[in-house]
Amino acid sequence: MKYGYRPLLLACMIAMCGCDGPAPLATGQMIGLNQKPVIFPDYTGITIPVNIAPLNFEVIEDGETFFALFEGDNGTTIKLRAKKRTFRIPAGKWNRFISANQGSQISVKIFKRTQRQWSGFVPFQMQVASEPIDPYLVYRLIPPGYETWSSMGLYQRDLTSFREKHVIENRYIEDNCVNCHSFSNGSSENMLFHIRGSVGGTMIKKGDDIEKVDLKREETLSAGVYPAWHPSGEYIAFSTNRIEQYFHASPEKSIEVLDRQSDLIIYNVANKKVTHVPGTKGDRYMETYPSWSPDGTSLYFSRSEADEMTSFDSIRYDIYRIAFDPVTEEFGETEPVYLTWLHNRCRVPLSPGYPRTGNIFYAPSTIMAPLPSGTKKQTSV
Repeated sequence: MKYGYRPLLLACMIAMCGCDGPAPLATGQMIGLNQKPVIFPDYTGITIPVNIAPLNFEVIEDGETFFALFEGDNGTTIKLRAKKRTFRIPAGKWNRFISANQGSQISVKIFKRTQRQWSGFVPFQMQVASEPIDPYLVYRLIPPGYETWSSMGLYQRDLTSFREKHVIENRYIEDNCVNCHSFSNGSSENMLFHIRGSVGGTMIKKGDDIEKVDLKREETLSAGVYPAWHPSGEYIAFSTNRIEQYFHASPEKSIEVLDRQSDLIIYNVANKKVTHVPGTKGDRYMETYPSWSPDGTSLYFSRSEADEMTSFDSIRYDIYRIAFDPVTEEFGETEPVYLTWLHNRCRVPLSPGYPRTGNIFYAPSTIMAPLPSGTKKQTSV
């Protein structure tokens, strides 16, 4: 298969990208490759916000020289030459290009030169949304590893650029571990993160007030982990866990981290009171991964039977929810939302985790649906 790429057009494109690097032959045909290029990250067929930073990428293909032609539906273009197989798009050109193609499609054509022969890959497309994205993302940055840690921190990235600034770095807190940052309704007005180590505790920001709280109580398994802010910002659900780690001798499997005990607690931000979620305290079940409904009237969580003899790869969780009145701080009945045994017909049984409010839940390689209508519900535990 051959495309109508003319050598003169490609020569002009390369000239506009700069004079450093070999130019194509003035005569001869362009070879059309019947495949899209392999790129990393893979941006083929995606929809992007209109204010996203330049989507730089690497070409994972053999070749001596690579060029890219970005074409918008409105006729605008960007022409680039890769450096060591990597395309880095100038921010100014990118911003003008995607702004001009807001709400429409852009096409990306990749060309490569191998032994004086030019080839063109099948173009791939991206859709430019009309809507912008919330410009800030917060994440933990830590070197790869699982035995120990050294430098780490929580950082804020501006998604409209590549600007990054730290929220907290552990070099300021005796190299302690920082983790489990969480925001109320996606706003930095109310947020928290955990510190584990010599100055350990939970840092909670409520408006302009910041305090360190010790969530460990005599009756709880641990301090709170896996936080979930109530939509009102007045309560935070946590699980308290006894966590174990298992290291494999096989290099293909490095580590397993799992609960052996876990309960749910609620923290009242105003009066600093910690209470157990009814029915979740004790050794019969392990409850974890709390998540509030958008209206704050239900608390969802994962639950499994607690059994010390169960192998780490045989623990299966169900999804439950319990009613909550944010005015009286009273809980209602607990009911199942998704029961693994009822839905799991896979050869290798799967387990739902990390519930998020809505009509579906996700587990590795499968989609979890709500409890089928007509199924008898358990109304209390």
